[in-house]
Amino acid sequence: MNEIDFSRNMFIYPPMHLNHINQNIFNPEFAYFMGTFAGNGSFYFSGRSTRFELCDGIAVEEDLKFSKEFLISVKRILEEKLKGQIKEPKRKGNQYILKFRSKKLSEVMQKEFSIFPGHKTYTIDIPKIYLNHPLIEKEFWLGVMDTDGMVARNSRKISLWSASNNLINSFKKFLSKNNLIFSEKERFMNGKKYFGVEVKSPFFKKYTEILGFKHPRKNLWLKRHLKNRSYLNYDLVINNFITKEGNFDFEKIFNTSNIYIIEGKELLKNYGIKRRGNMNVPFLVLLKSLKPKIGMEDFYKIVSRHKWKMSKGSTEYVKLPIKPNKNFLRYAKFVRLTSGGIRLSRNYIKAFNENVDEVTEFFIQTFDIHPKFTSKGEILFCSGVLNKLFSKVLVKNK
Repeated sequence: MNEIDFSRNMFIYPPMHLNHINQNIFNPEFAYFMGTFAGNGSFYFSGRSTRFELCDGIAVEEDLKFSKEFLISVKRILEEKLKGQIKEPKRKGNQYILKFRSKKLSEVMQKEFSIFPGHKTYTIDIPKIYLNHPLIEKEFWLGVMDTDGMVARNSRKISLWSASNNLINSFKKFLSKNNLIFSEKERFMNGKKYFGVEVKSPFFKKYTEILGFKHPRKNLWLKRHLKNRSYLNYDLVINNFITKEGNFDFEKIFNTSNIYIIEGKELLKNYGIKRRGNMNVPFLVLLKSLKPKIGMEDFYKIVSRHKWKMSKGSTEYVKLPIKPNKNFLRYAKFVRLTSGGIRLSRNYIKAFNENVDEVTEFFIQTFDIHPKFTSKGEILFCSGVLNKLFSKVLVKNK
């Protein structure tokens, strides 16, 4: 996880067109506090003045220490910004509560942010002055996720739920701006409508690089998830296997003698080359025989009309396109290698908000092969040729 420098000397001034703003609120630490307040803070009248509250908890007794640690870190930020002491967070049941009064913060909330004592549940949003200022905006969302955000101990997702549609919409824009794919959710609880955003497990690493968590418990659980290899993404390194004409470089991909072209013997015969033995001819033999006669470009056009197979005894045939089209580039990342073939990851496809049936149909039409399905519904294409192709153009993102 990228560590953020929260040193006391760190201070970022607003740009010139914002120089009328109170500069004490335009810095990473205060933006982080405002995020925690937006996520789980309260501001209300109590007696003749106002009071602030921030709570954090969990049902597991041994993990409550992290809630206390988190609230103490927020307390230190406030003490520095407000130039005064705040009482330690107190435990109440399965949570800790940071409760304090501050005339100075009350004035800031009302004058600078137009946030007044009372319910903020349905209206809270990121302050406009924080928008489009990368570090400041990031710290605000980090505060929100440290309070209202969720990464479960064992669940393969990161999510944020809020009754404020404004807050969720702003968070979606932040994620989209950083190329993080998410799914949108809605649910009703106790008669109230809640809006949600869910980041799936394939994007845990990218989420960590962009935002992550400072909350000690959430940070710990996220790091545990990242150690699980099932969360690794795959990178498409197809440029290493493309010719200058934009074709697949089959010579480089299939640099083995056990890849065959179906009825390759007839193909050789068409060009006056006689060959004994089986009708199916190794790809490299065809390449060596025909390349000098017709050139690489025409050779690829010809073999693209034929089917390919792995080894002499195989009965699994596929066709291969000459060029990778945009959907190949879009869907290749969903492939997982299996013994003697490839598998499409349903969960990974859904994580990208793609349609499983559409992706499957693309592979059927492109490679002229029908899938098999396991008892768990896994989509298998049994072809050593496809296994070889994708083993070259895909690498695990470490």
